[in-house]
Amino acid sequence: FYKVVFPTTKGIHQGKAYVHIAEALLFETASGVVNGSPGSSPPRELVGNVIDGDPATKYLNTTGPGSGFTLTLPEAQALDALALTTRTNDDIWQWDPKTWEVWGSNDSVDWGDDGWTKLGEGDTRLGNARGSQSVVSFDNDTAYRFYKVVFPTTKGIHQGKAYVHIAEALLFETASG
Repeated sequence: FYKVVFPTTKGIHQGKAYVHIAEALLFETASGVVNGSPGSSPPRELVGNVIDGDPATKYLNTTGPGSGFTLTLPEAQALDALALTTRTNDDIWQWDPKTWEVWGSNDSVDWGDDGWTKLGEGDTRLGNARGSQSVVSFDNDTAYRFYKVVFPTTKGIHQGKAYVHIAEALLFETASG
């Protein structure tokens, strides 16, 4: 059994505090080792931040669109969803990913190699507000040991720079997966 409690709300409307929930998911994310795509990241904005559970940290890749990360699992799993969260404490929404791709492989292949199988792609559906979250799903019933997440496009350019940043990016298997 699970108990979910919302101790606070964003505010009061017409003298009442309401809680509106469009979707609630309880899931266990896949744990493994993450590696950044080719490119560079500032020392405090490394790829490990995408799985640290802290929306105040982020992974930043200065290569920009087309960058992302790989996840190496201890054993193959059939993952079929990706939960994304933007950073809560910066205002550069233009660097948020606009689109995503997820790839799988059972061979340890390099970022640009042909050994990846595309599992899904689409719009991230991330809002511009800081701390925005979305969950995207894709059809996959094959267990892979290696996953690659690519962010082909961002929402724009900020101060002449086209980087990619994301606070959290967690792959998992949905209950119906």
